[in-house]
Amino acid sequence: MFITTPTILQVSFFYKLREIVINLLGIIAVKDWSVVIDALGKGRQVFLLRKYQPAYREFFLQPTYNYPVSSFKDEYQKTAKDNKSQRMKGTVRISHYAEVTEVLEVQDTRKLERLSDDYIWTVQHVLDYFKEEKAYVWLLRVYKLPFFQSIKPTRSMIYEKCEEPISTSGSIKI
Repeated sequence: MFITTPTILQVSFFYKLREIVINLLGIIAVKDWSVVIDALGKGRQVFLLRKYQPAYREFFLQPTYNYPVSSFKDEYQKTAKDNKSQRMKGTVRISHYAEVTEVLEVQDTRKLERLSDDYIWTVQHVLDYFKEEKAYVWLLRVYKLPFFQSIKPTRSMIYEKCEEPISTSGSIKI
């Protein structure tokens, strides 16, 4: 089988089509701690750990800032502190977009310790968070938006339906 590389026009069309679909269906953002989004955006982490399966397969990553710095490994605590100080009142800056490529169910959450080299939380934080509940590992493909886009946050707990359109044109795959 002969495989060709997509042309710039085909890639551009794909991103424009995806942007249209996102805007028609509603723009969804998944909330997570800003330091986790920073790690995803730098390729230091490629998954999210959750107690539930994803309701959406594509979403923007919305940073939150109410987290205990002690939940992170020592080498990430400075970033966690710095991110908290950059919080803006009344708006949230969206900088990344993600696609869920696979979801893994983990019945025995002690197995999450084996992934500890691949996440920024402390092992104790992960074990305390899941206790005896099963975990879902959301494997992600993350894209950096070409520029920050600000939205007004609501008080939703997990997913945010964004009122303003957010463009994915020119996003860079991490």
